[in-house]
Amino acid sequence: MMLFHAKKWLYLATLLALSLPLISCTAVGSKMISPGRVNYSRALSESNNEQILLNVARLHYLETPTFVQVSSITAQNSLQAQAGVTWLWPNNIGDSSYLSPSASYAETPTISYIPLQGADFTKRLLAPLSLEALYYLCLSDWDIGSIFELSVQAIGTAHNKTNLILTDGNDEDNPRYQNFIQIIHLLRKLQHRDKLCFIYKSDKDKNSELILKLNDTPEVAKINHELKQRLGISQNTNTIHLVTDPTAKGNDTVRIITRSFMQVMGHLADSIQPAPLSPTTPCRTPQDFQTHIYVADIIPNSHCKVFYRKQWYYIDDTDTVSKQNFILVNTFYELSAGEAGGMGPVYSLNLGK
Repeated sequence: MMLFHAKKWLYLATLLALSLPLISCTAVGSKMISPGRVNYSRALSESNNEQILLNVARLHYLETPTFVQVSSITAQNSLQAQAGVTWLWPNNIGDSSYLSPSASYAETPTISYIPLQGADFTKRLLAPLSLEALYYLCLSDWDIGSIFELSVQAIGTAHNKTNLILTDGNDEDNPRYQNFIQIIHLLRKLQHRDKLCFIYKSDKDKNSELILKLNDTPEVAKINHELKQRLGISQNTNTIHLVTDPTAKGNDTVRIITRSFMQVMGHLADSIQPAPLSPTTPCRTPQDFQTHIYVADIIPNSHCKVFYRKQWYYIDDTDTVSKQNFILVNTFYELSAGEAGGMGPVYSLNLGK
């Protein structure tokens, strides 16, 4: 009888050990896709934000920015199951058996990195944003003020802020900068009234232009009049041709100069400022659409933060305008960086146990 019980438990233990891996294929494997994918996606998004913010902080100290891109993530999942039986045969008591099943799960990710470097990548970082890319950004629901403030250096005789390294830092009082800000405010008014229409055109010679069609209605007549006046074009036209060609002329043509991604980062580096003294300190006015990056000695309540030179550089989590602008900065980077294939040696890290 005791031998029969031992064989019975040994049979059950063997059956359990064989069935656990089969169960895991459906019960465990499929359920790991969703949390695994979400966790890797969240980690990639956060690391991309931190990399850009770190390079902005580096430029603030006139240091060389460096970019590394994750080229692939491979995760291997393994499940091990064991089962055993312990059979005790005390005197005059009868047989006693103990079943001891066990299982273990392990995930081994391998992450490959590519340093972004070389002449081709550098040229893309230094190349101005194309009018086509600017057109698609203008078609989005992003604030037109944020788009132009980040990506446009000049429109007509109006100029955006320049790098403080090359100037005395008095752009705020420059009439050309004040004119640029007023043009952006007028464009925002048209956008808020749904009276802003952009058209992109390009010919076979790769000559491109961004056309702004003004809505000729009494509701926006005053705004249109001031916009034309500040752009220096005829009041008799409702079509404004924005071109990059410095030789283009016409009473409805305005030259526009877009920024490169390096200029965008330099602009952000110049905007770094000490953190507010208290949470109640107002950070911006309703008319302020600029990106605010703060530096502090303590860990802040942040949307994105990075520790550099013994200080925290961050975007406040309650600053919705700066958070939206930083998404735009990431978009500019993606438009500039392009494909990463073949840009440098691949470094793979096996993060197994």
